[in-house]
Amino acid sequence: MRPRRGFSFAELMVVIVVLAVVASIGVPRFNYIQQGSKVRSARDQIAAYLATARATAIRQGRDARFRLDGNTMMIERRQPDGTWAYINAPVPLEELFKVQVETRPALTEVRYNARGLMVEPSAGLRQVIIVRHLSDPERVDSVCVSALGATQRTRCL
Repeated sequence: MRPRRGFSFAELMVVIVVLAVVASIGVPRFNYIQQGSKVRSARDQIAAYLATARATAIRQGRDARFRLDGNTMMIERRQPDGTWAYINAPVPLEELFKVQVETRPALTEVRYNARGLMVEPSAGLRQVIIVRHLSDPERVDSVCVSALGATQRTRCL
C-alpha cells in the first residue's frame, strides 16, 4: 500500500467549517472594538484641538477659539483688525471617525483669552462636548472644558 499524500475532502470541509464559525464570532466583535476606537480617537482629537486653541491664545497674546460647525471642528485666532483667521484646516469628524458631536449646554465655540481662560463661560458651568458613533448611538464619550478653560478627556456626562 502506498503512503497517503494530502488531506481527504472530509478533513478539508471540517477545517473550513471551524474557520467559518470562528470568523462569525470574531467579525461582530471586531466591529464593536473598531467603533469604540473611532469614538475615542474623535474625543482625543477634540481635546487636542481645545488644548491647541488655548495654547495659541496664551502664546500669541490674542483671543483664540475652538469652533464647531455641525460635525466639523476648527481653530481660529483673532487678528489685530478684529477678524478671525483659521489656524488649521477644518476637520470633518463625521467623515473621518463616523461620529456625531453634540454639546451641553448648546455652544458653537469655546473661546480663550490671552491668559488661556475661557471667555464668557455660560453661568460658570463646564462645557461638555459629547461624541457619539453614528451606527451605534450607545457608543458615547465626552470631553469637558471647565470655566477656567482646562480640558478633561474623561467621561463627564
